[in-house]
Amino acid sequence: MVKKLNLGCGNDIRKDFINLDVVKLPGVNIVHDLNKLPLPFKDESFDYILAKDVLEHVNDYVSLLKELHRILRKGGIIKIIVPHYRSRNAYTDPTHKTFFAVNTLKFFEKSHDRNYYFDFNFEKVVIKKIDIKIWVK
Repeated sequence: MVKKLNLGCGNDIRKDFINLDVVKLPGVNIVHDLNKLPLPFKDESFDYILAKDVLEHVNDYVSLLKELHRILRKGGIIKIIVPHYRSRNAYTDPTHKTFFAVNTLKFFEKSHDRNYYFDFNFEKVVIKKIDIKIWVK
């Protein structure tokens, strides 16, 4: 059985996932503040982690990534969705603390030439798309 985590889910409750959020909303399985580490999971607990619109809200996303690395099984996948720093949504939300460029997360890839800054890394970081919404009237 594939074990999946929906990190910082808010109202985006997903079936067959452990849904974690800081607020006890309907469907949230675990209430936990992502600024308080470690996360309440054993090493290598998950095959798949979804972090949709989460990293930009935490105080220290590098430490959170290290925790996600810890709880992800070898060969597992983390899908991270963050707003691009040029997106209108990056700056309109006053709870955003960090902004991301196209290659920001590439620093955490095993083959990156500056991966020595971190004591963990991911096998591969794949950037599939940049979603910049432009609104025109």
